[in-house]
Amino acid sequence: MKKISFLFLFIILTFLACNRELDFSETKMTASIDPERPHNPWVFRSVLDQKPRMITLALHNDVWASYDTQNSSLYKVWKGGVTLDGAVYTTAHGPQPSTLGDAYFVNSHKNPWHLELANGKELTQAQYKGHQFNDGHVALNYELQLTDDSTVDIQEQVEYIASAVGTAGIERVYTVNGMPEGAKLKFKTNYNSVYSNQSIKTDGNLSFGKVDSMGQHAELLLNNKGSTRLAILFSGDPEVLNSNKIVRNEQPLGLQLINKNDCRSCHNEEVKTVGPSYLSIAKRYNNTAVNVAALKMKIKLGGAGNWGKSVMNAHPDLEEDQLAAMVFYIMKLKQEEKR
Repeated sequence: MKKISFLFLFIILTFLACNRELDFSETKMTASIDPERPHNPWVFRSVLDQKPRMITLALHNDVWASYDTQNSSLYKVWKGGVTLDGAVYTTAHGPQPSTLGDAYFVNSHKNPWHLELANGKELTQAQYKGHQFNDGHVALNYELQLTDDSTVDIQEQVEYIASAVGTAGIERVYTVNGMPEGAKLKFKTNYNSVYSNQSIKTDGNLSFGKVDSMGQHAELLLNNKGSTRLAILFSGDPEVLNSNKIVRNEQPLGLQLINKNDCRSCHNEEVKTVGPSYLSIAKRYNNTAVNVAALKMKIKLGGAGNWGKSVMNAHPDLEEDQLAAMVFYIMKLKQEEKR
């Protein structure tokens, strides 16, 4: 009897734990708890997956998002980061930055915005107007141009969220200004990697549509006044396979750390930019214990003097093994050049 009671209790507790993952009242924004992002800078523009004019948001190790600024639309939400390759980053011609890892969902609505005016006219093309930071969060700005030269301005704040049990998700908060009397503003979306429609919460008016190979489609009617929140908790691992076929463990640890930090802002592998190229550093310093220790200290403390007046940023949060991996990667470039 005791065994049966224990089993029954275990099943009930397991059921409750699983359902807590869908309790959006317990979601939290990691930026208010841990502001560290998985990449520095954590918001950046680039070509991505052969798509020009993309803006990428490194929200969390588990959640990255990218938007197409040409269409003011979400491109994809995924787990795994970005490989920064190509002429801008590594001087290699041909390759371009690509997403790493599989996606929670890939947007299939290239022009998602739909403004219905009271006179029956419709607008579907929004213009991207840049991004801004609000208290540690990022917000994207869009604009719909009306025929009388007035505009409807849309701001979309995007953030990683998590349930009380750690389930990853994404929150999109919209604020609209300049809405004409009687107008309705909607946007279309689709999603995968969720338990059910109960994994999606909003204070707007969300209507669900067809289900196809791109997942469940939906249309959100935004509130004309105040903000509109759309939050999605994912069911676990991303379900949409990455067609790039690139996985993070193909990159050496040192290169991963270089890509994650702000090193690319001032350094290139082969060409001098703000600071010296990594190859020049490898050629100047022989691979000795003394030089390795000095380079690790330079990365950690930063400063100027070794290569001119440019000041290198400090990286005090890097651990000893991380510093060693970065220096090892740089030193190895000299050996590879001789092959």
